[in-house]
Amino acid sequence: MKCTLLFNSLFFTALSRIALAERDSCTQIRDYLRSTVTGEDEFDDTVYYDHVYDCKNNENMKVTDLTLNSYCLSEKDVNVITTTFNTIENLKFAGDDRSVRFTGDDSCKDIRYFPSEISKLINLKSLDLYGVNVYKEGDISGIPSSVKSLSLSYENVPQFVIDEIGNLSGIEELTLVDSEQAKLEELNLAPLSNIRHLTFTRDYNYNAFIKGYFNASKFRNLSDLSSLTLKYYMISKKEFDALMNYLPNLKELNFFSCGFEDDVDMESLKKLTKLESLAFDSSISYCDEGSAPQNEYPCAPQKLRDHYYTIPKVVYSLTTLQSLTIVPFDNPYVELIGNLKNLEYLDLSFTDLKKIPSGITSLTNLKYLYLKSCELDEIPDSISNLKNLETLDLTGIENITSVPKSVCGLKNFEYSSVSIEEICSSTDHTIENTISTENTTEIDNTLSNGNFTETENTLSNENFTETENTLSNGNFTETENTLSTENTIEIKNIISTENTTENTADNHISTDNVTENSMGENSTETTTRVPISTVEGKCGEGYGACKEGYCCSQWGYCGKTIVYCGTGCQSTFGECY
Repeated sequence: MKCTLLFNSLFFTALSRIALAERDSCTQIRDYLRSTVTGEDEFDDTVYYDHVYDCKNNENMKVTDLTLNSYCLSEKDVNVITTTFNTIENLKFAGDDRSVRFTGDDSCKDIRYFPSEISKLINLKSLDLYGVNVYKEGDISGIPSSVKSLSLSYENVPQFVIDEIGNLSGIEELTLVDSEQAKLEELNLAPLSNIRHLTFTRDYNYNAFIKGYFNASKFRNLSDLSSLTLKYYMISKKEFDALMNYLPNLKELNFFSCGFEDDVDMESLKKLTKLESLAFDSSISYCDEGSAPQNEYPCAPQKLRDHYYTIPKVVYSLTTLQSLTIVPFDNPYVELIGNLKNLEYLDLSFTDLKKIPSGITSLTNLKYLYLKSCELDEIPDSISNLKNLETLDLTGIENITSVPKSVCGLKNFEYSSVSIEEICSSTDHTIENTISTENTTEIDNTLSNGNFTETENTLSNENFTETENTLSNGNFTETENTLSTENTIEIKNIISTENTTENTADNHISTDNVTENSMGENSTETTTRVPISTVEGKCGEGYGACKEGYCCSQWGYCGKTIVYCGTGCQSTFGECY
């Protein structure tokens, strides 16, 4: 009780000059952290202002998401914030040593101790303690029962932390960041057997691009584990097979940005008789042997080498699978995909797939199909066999020349190709558009002064005003959104009658006396494409964009792996995910 009163007193003393009621929570937090600066050095103010990496308010101006830079952040300041803003749902402490690199001064360390007042955040759902260095017994036990997702670095984690996590009944997802793998080998992870999903990841910021081999021995006491994700590891055949032996009850297994030695045949996957979801998402990139560090990176970007692996045939014998992701590994046995009759989700994006395998169109349970940035030039008519398909994603594919009618009418059809736009906008294909009406008539996207043909669009013959682009019977004037007259239409498609104008829209129908017109903000957006870079492999300002299907990394290099397409990816000059 005394501790709570002390922290509240500190908070309101520090904020005595701030009108809290007039500011949203994120502004209050930033102002408070700036007010704690004791020195006059301008750089100090920058450090404290940068404590808030990200902050989001809800509609009531109350903070729900907060990411703090733990460098030079005191436990006292964190406790002040957490006791005052109990609406926080997602809290993250991001470790950052950038200030050390910039100034050479490492006297100001990350937050030293677990902030005890986190227990007051009764609405907290997700907690990331990556930037917290020191724990005392009982700290983890005090985490609110509302927390479902927990993440921490185990560089300085003692065994009692693992034990306390195991006793938290509310935790469903746990991420352990591997800064020094040897530390994890010393821990007994058996108490974590009740966790629904475990993620083990090497530290992306420091050693993800330096080969680090996975050791499966840590899992020998986790035979009941049902879901596992591994990130940034290199995996040998010995360790892969051992992992399958240790975890026979896995239902979900994800390899994100992992590499596999060439002799890993994955035959031991057959032991996972309950496996429902399998993902190989992004290959890994490593620095060349002997490469020298450059700035804050382990090597110069041009010294990074992609490590590709060929997905073995055995993957297509796992008939219990309901979800499969292979991005962007070599996949020579994809024609066998038809064996996986239970698949509901399939992602083969960023591969060199040139045609849709016939086996895919036999997957009658399939609901979600992702083929982003593949090398397809047509979608076969047989895709209409997928009666349960809800989502088809073809973004990043520009050379599609044939799309069947059934695809255009899908509930979620994503694409970026102009040719698909033209195909699905033609009168030969039906697009699902709705026209608000009392008395409806079916038409075929084409009206010719009262003679309507069959389609899924409906036409109103009553007065109404709620439209995206509406046209009156007779001459109309240029508008941004709505023309309220007789016989108006609520659709993205534009229907013109006598003396109307041709409008740029998803679909347009013209009749007599047609002239060009744009409907303000609702006209079709014309995208100016950045020219392709003339320097092989380079991208960004001064160079241009990567070729189709490639990402432009934060360093200005083109590639397809997470190194290029993940953190810092420049979407203006290529793909990003």
